[in-house]
Amino acid sequence: MGWGGAIGEVTTYLLGWGVAESVRDESSGTDDRIAGWIRRYGMWAVLLVSLTPLPDTPVVLLAGSGRLPFKKLLLVEGLGKTAYYTLGAVVGGFFFTGLTNVLGRFSASAVMVAGSVAFCVLVTWRRSRDAIFGWAERLIP
Repeated sequence: MGWGGAIGEVTTYLLGWGVAESVRDESSGTDDRIAGWIRRYGMWAVLLVSLTPLPDTPVVLLAGSGRLPFKKLLLVEGLGKTAYYTLGAVVGGFFFTGLTNVLGRFSASAVMVAGSVAFCVLVTWRRSRDAIFGWAERLIP
């Protein structure tokens, strides 16, 4: 399951080899922040986004443009995605079982879908993503 997600990022990595300059958008500053993370942390930045629901496409694209070692990137992505998906399945199963006991199967499913959509919006929305990066920057010296 996690390795499929990692292999899916191979195309993004290969695209990064040729498009480093076109990814940097001077007006938004978002990609500059991500590029800084790649320059500073390398594979650790890739691992961070592969372990979280943060969008990893920009990071993997810049990892490709920075010519980070492909085999290491694939290994780090695979391990991170496997850990993330496994944890998501375990936690999701735990919550779904608890909600099913309280609300019933249909209502529990509706709550899980609504919660997942809200979580995805929170993580991919620029303001909340910037807050997450700011929080991570304070934790990681």
